[in-house]
Amino acid sequence: MARAPQPRVSDDQLREAARRAIARGSLRSTAEAIGLSPSGLDIAVNHSKRWKGNTRTRLLDWYLGAGRTPAYADTATAASALDVLTEMMTEAEKAQARSAVLEILAKAHREARREPPRWIAELKESPES
Repeated sequence: MARAPQPRVSDDQLREAARRAIARGSLRSTAEAIGLSPSGLDIAVNHSKRWKGNTRTRLLDWYLGAGRTPAYADTATAASALDVLTEMMTEAEKAQARSAVLEILAKAHREARREPPRWIAELKESPES
């Protein structure tokens, strides 16, 4: 049985993204966007060291969708997004798909006469790619 991949976006990153979203809007609107109750989000962000149930999954899904600052991605976030997109594939299929997606993204940046983000090269060099 294959071991589940370790999370690449840390709990601290998820908490901080949620805190920023709460500061920009409200606890209630952020909780609704994430799919948690306002009290559940408050506990997850400010009081709990370990999350229960689907809290991490909901925070990660939100983070990968709308929770992170637009136009910003780091290696961990990009790797987590690739993990989500390839989760139903075999390891060999994942490696091939990740490599192809990263090459397409690098090419798109070069064609737009932009330097590809550093995380593309970092993920290409990663043994998981």
